Amino acid sequence: MSARLPFTLSQFPGSVFLIAGTEDRLLGRKRVLEILRLRPDAEIRWVEAPHLITTAKPQETWECIVEFVHGLAQEK
Repeated sequence: MSARLPFTLSQFPGSVFLIAGTEDRLLGRKRVLEILRLRPDAEIRWVEAPHLITTAKPQETWECIVEFVHGLAQEK
């Protein structure tokens, strides 16, 4: 993870949403847990897919995004 990312992510005032691949060997669970440590309020969605989730599972990715955005709209 970049040296600036922990500071940037922890200081970012907006919502944090991550779609994580269960078979992602590039980022892996360790990075997702690091993000959750920095931003416990982050919303994580796990998709059974490798790193390129949008290519491997485009429909499922889109559904995750739509659900997240709808959740944001309901919060306001």
